[in-house]
Amino acid sequence: MLFTGTQLTGSVDFYDACRGPWRYDLAVAVIDWGVMDRPTPDLSACQNLIRTYHEVRPLRAAEYATWPAAWRAAGVRFWLSRLHDAGYPRAGERPFTKDPNAFRQVIRLALDQPELLCATLA
Repeated sequence: MLFTGTQLTGSVDFYDACRGPWRYDLAVAVIDWGVMDRPTPDLSACQNLIRTYHEVRPLRAAEYATWPAAWRAAGVRFWLSRLHDAGYPRAGERPFTKDPNAFRQVIRLALDQPELLCATLA
């Protein structure tokens, strides 16, 4: 969450956003807000985010059809990024390395339960 009540508690870093398909950026946000650090996805949080996004920019039929692929791409991208950071920390810094396995679980979810991904669009 970005807010706790009316208090701003975080921000979203869309560093590489808007350079590819919008459904990819949406998948990144949905994974971060509704899936990470949870034993099971929070479908309500995922659906609320997508519904609000859809109010501003409706998803196209092709985006619905390729939603599982966007989800997998987001998972793979962040998994590989975290694996790289864990294996090659920057010299001279006290690195804070995030667990790559969190995104491995996201990829596994996409492969094992594609129907759950489609339920986020409901």
